[in-house]
Amino acid sequence: MSELTLQSLYKIQLKNRQNSSPLFLQVEKWLNNETVDVDAIIEDFLQKDILSLKEKTTAQWKNLLSMSLLNYLVDSKDKNLPGIVRQFELMPWDQSSQYFRLYAALNHFLVQLPIPEVGISLLQSGAALIDAKEYSPWLSLPYHPQHLEFGILLSLLGIFLKRSDIEENVLRLATWQMNTLDYQILPVSSLYVREKENNQCELIVLHYLLFKSAAFYTKRNEFQYLSDVLSKHLQEKFDSSVTTIDPLWVIIEHFLNLPKGQAKPIHLSNQIHDSSTSLVGYRSDHQTAICTLHGCQTGLGYLREKDVEIMNYGPQYFPLDDCAGFGIEGNHLSDHGIRQPLMESNKIDFSIKGCVRLVDQPRRLGAKSDSFQNIWLEVLQEYKNLQMNLKTSVLSLDEWNEVAFCFFVKAEECVVNQNLHLLPGNLNSYEGKVVPIRLQGIKGALDLTAANHKCTMQVIPLGRKNSFWGANFLIAYSFVTEDRNYDWSIKPVATPSIL
Repeated sequence: MSELTLQSLYKIQLKNRQNSSPLFLQVEKWLNNETVDVDAIIEDFLQKDILSLKEKTTAQWKNLLSMSLLNYLVDSKDKNLPGIVRQFELMPWDQSSQYFRLYAALNHFLVQLPIPEVGISLLQSGAALIDAKEYSPWLSLPYHPQHLEFGILLSLLGIFLKRSDIEENVLRLATWQMNTLDYQILPVSSLYVREKENNQCELIVLHYLLFKSAAFYTKRNEFQYLSDVLSKHLQEKFDSSVTTIDPLWVIIEHFLNLPKGQAKPIHLSNQIHDSSTSLVGYRSDHQTAICTLHGCQTGLGYLREKDVEIMNYGPQYFPLDDCAGFGIEGNHLSDHGIRQPLMESNKIDFSIKGCVRLVDQPRRLGAKSDSFQNIWLEVLQEYKNLQMNLKTSVLSLDEWNEVAFCFFVKAEECVVNQNLHLLPGNLNSYEGKVVPIRLQGIKGALDLTAANHKCTMQVIPLGRKNSFWGANFLIAYSFVTEDRNYDWSIKPVATPSIL
């Protein structure tokens, strides 16, 4: 049997890794057909678990499941593991979350305990209701990476239990997940992803494994084709210095041996339209535009013109170098059937209008209490004739003079007011009155124009390659209290100049 994608990359990763944990080392032994010492993993797990007196974290659940899976696969099984699983579950954990209930069900199956019911709940579109103990009362956010992990684990449980109802849910969830891919079958790395958890390779790992597990379980050609393409992307882009493949995904891949041979190619739909997650968009080989009104410290959308990308955009509290204050929170009202977003789309053009709430303002040093401001934006995103028009209006009784609207851009250079050329990673920047900006690439270009001239504007080159969703420029427009309305137009340049 040929080595699987994650298995081979995992071995490369371990060569560049120092002081690996017992779990990492024992998984490597398992891959090399050496004797696995499950006791060493259990001892390490118990030491860390005893030290943790707070609620169970995702990392703890992953380690427990990895341990249970390894114990399930080896010949000499540890008889104490069922008791450890029981003991683990006595500590507080979010039993209302189907994400964590799924971990519990898998562990019970693997150590031969009674299997609790997960109670799978999906939106009409197939997106899962993920609430990983975040402040997200609307519950309908297909938040990454948890949404992808949920689909992978749900597929694994279905493979073990052979239940038709689980298979139907996996089919629906994986079909919805196709909305998050661009025309190259690469994940749109900023869609429903918070800045601190953005890592393109890790997103590719999870998309690859989700579609691979869905293909193995449902026997659907389209999922196998997507996993094949994502596997190639992963091997091309993998960088062990910035990406760590969790041992759990390596073990799960072992259960997913698909038949040899290439799957029949498919073409993703150009249109994206899902009212249940306020998600709408258009994707093609030269331009992609995806917009949403749902989030949790995430943005409003993504736009690409050939090799120029607006990776993310949305409101942000100052300071601008910390994305803890960036983004929106999901529209709680729309999820309860009140004031639903208005969405229209045809073959290319689309529009989406609704209200979103800014995330809570980050706590400032020395503050005696949390800073909570009930600031909302009414947002219209209109994509017509390959041009994006973005209109916003502030809805708030509080002041909004510590808020900016930010565009995170990936381009070869930013040309400010036709004469100031700013390059990525350079110390030169711009701060002053609002003027037109050209986002210049080698193959394409976008003109970004603001209709509001009362606020000030900053253009800041970014130097950290793996931060800010991969952007190399930050363009920020500072709101002023005397004006509620802020509009932008973003349009492609017909014949961009050659750098």
